[in-house]
Amino acid sequence: MKLGLSSLLFVRNTIEEAIRINSELGAECVEIIYDVPHFPPNYDLRKLASIKELLGSYGLGVSVHGSFWDLNPASHHRKLWELSLEQMRKSIDACRMLGGGDNRCAFRKVSGARSPGTLKGIQRTLS
Repeated sequence: MKLGLSSLLFVRNTIEEAIRINSELGAECVEIIYDVPHFPPNYDLRKLASIKELLGSYGLGVSVHGSFWDLNPASHHRKLWELSLEQMRKSIDACRMLGGGDNRCAFRKVSGARSPGTLKGIQRTLS
């Protein structure tokens, strides 16, 4: 298991800043939420190459959580259903382009100070 934080925790930061902060906190991976605010519906997938490079420079793994705001893959409304499927496909493509695999990023509820050593301490506890 790899320990990391979700990009959704950093809605006031750019995705690049969220990645940097994850690294500074001792994370091993980042769960990227492929949705707003970092990835709007019209996001150009070609920009993911620089994000993949940044993840590599920090030695971080990645997992991608598909879009979920305002989507419903079980909708009876055909247009909403098609839009939902298209956004899910984009999320899968983003995961593939970022080199995502079967990383599992989770952060269990733990009391304690937020410091660079916190994630490493949690990981030792979970091992």
